[in-house]
Amino acid sequence: MGIGVVESPFGGEALDEIRLRDSPLVRVLTQVRFPVLGTLRDGDALAVFGRALADDYPIIRDERGVGFLIGPEGVAQGQNTEVIHRWVSGDDQWQVSLGSTFLALDTSAYVSRSGFCERFDTVLSAFTEAAKPPKFERVGVRYVNQIANPEHLAKLKDLVRPEVFGAMTIPEQFSVELALSVCESQYEAGDQSLRVRWGSIPAGAVLDPSIPPAPVQSWVLDLDAYQTGSLGTDAGDLGDLTRRLAENAYRYFLWVVTPEFLTTFGGV
Repeated sequence: MGIGVVESPFGGEALDEIRLRDSPLVRVLTQVRFPVLGTLRDGDALAVFGRALADDYPIIRDERGVGFLIGPEGVAQGQNTEVIHRWVSGDDQWQVSLGSTFLALDTSAYVSRSGFCERFDTVLSAFTEAAKPPKFERVGVRYVNQIANPEHLAKLKDLVRPEVFGAMTIPEQFSVELALSVCESQYEAGDQSLRVRWGSIPAGAVLDPSIPPAPVQSWVLDLDAYQTGSLGTDAGDLGDLTRRLAENAYRYFLWVVTPEFLTTFGGV
């Protein structure tokens, strides 16, 4: 096997994290969900939480969340809903978001699982101390990769496994252009789940409204590893779970891509 290749997307072998100098990651996000909390209604817990974040996330950008409606004509923007509180790092590359039932950390400057999870540990501990939730109901880690460089797209079949390239081979046999091809799979392993979406999408299109569209044709690999249920509130346990979920997503990523993918994007 070559560098980074794994035998199975659900194997048990130890994984070495391969850092990509020119990573196609456009977003990495981890999120926990919880019931509606009375502690967040009076503002005191919110203020305490905000002060705990102030050094690393000094910029505040509160906004109203937007609902999306799915109908016969596709996805349409609905009415503004709840206020989402956001704290942003000084370089605009890290963001903490808090809604009435969720807390999230996302970044466009991802370097490693350990660094990302350590940041989330700090945020989660501060929130647990301030809001005192009785339980968490879901924790998830999501990685969104997007390839938009025409040179990379031209050799995509050499960068990903044949099982993933799939129907994109058909246009090569005929005088047609592939406008859209998206595959989605959901895997369950005990209490943990992995949702995977990949495919070629046209310029200006998105698989998820929360991900900004690319101005050109692109290929996307979206990995969402999560667990639901009554998860308790121990920050250490949730941190360990977050790391396991992140590794589940990374293992699948390493199965999807080829050694050429890793060298193309500066694997070191």
